[in-house]
Amino acid sequence: SGCLGSLPSSAPDSTGGLGGAPGPWHGAHLLLYAKVGSVLFSPSLSAGPSATAQKPTLTLDPPWSTVFRGESVTLMCSTSHPPGRGFTWYHNDKSLRSTIKNSLRIEYTEMSDTGRYQCEAPGSGRSDPVLLTISNDWLILQAPYYAMFEGDPLRLRCYGWRGAKVSGISYYRDGANVEPSHVNSELFIKQAKTRDSGRYHCTGSMRTEVIVTKVSSPKVSISVQAHRTYSELSPGASSVSGARRDLARTVCARSCGAEDTVTIA
Repeated sequence: SGCLGSLPSSAPDSTGGLGGAPGPWHGAHLLLYAKVGSVLFSPSLSAGPSATAQKPTLTLDPPWSTVFRGESVTLMCSTSHPPGRGFTWYHNDKSLRSTIKNSLRIEYTEMSDTGRYQCEAPGSGRSDPVLLTISNDWLILQAPYYAMFEGDPLRLRCYGWRGAKVSGISYYRDGANVEPSHVNSELFIKQAKTRDSGRYHCTGSMRTEVIVTKVSSPKVSISVQAHRTYSELSPGASSVSGARRDLARTVCARSCGAEDTVTIA
């Protein structure tokens, strides 16, 4: 599975210790699909201002598709409509809860929180799904939860359990070593291209139980898509990157205020 050393027999416990019950060493195959920007160029929407305003946009903070069990995640729902009666949140197509605010915080994630999330606002329909994976591994490769297009910056992070120190980090795409100019916990591609698509994982050495072991993260599938045509962009957007920047500004203008968040204890 790409692991370069023997794996420890137990996974970290919920307090961040190293003596928990055995946990699964799963190689989750994550297919990242359109999230940020989906309101602007979702193929399911027809062209025109009225069409692009229908779906709200769901974003994650932190902006990763995978986090460790026990970490917190905030979901935010942005819509072009004025605030109405509130927001409805869905997990794997089942209603999770309703809130007045446009944000929902999972304070302490559990393995059962893995799945597809959507939000719905009155008069705006339901957002495209966002995939969130909760991991119980020693090492994970964190990748953006949203779709990647040519020219977008691609940031990947090799992350040890609860921020544990990882040394000797290497990144791999389709089994071949990726050699950045400077190797650290993050791999940064300034302008991604379609050839950067593939199955990524990282390896590194970290202390597991009482010894330093070389471990491997589960693989993550990343697809860098070609630019959309002009006709698929929102009116006035001259490029996908421009459209995505416009959406990012819109999301921040509506979601980056001092609103309280709803916490799932």
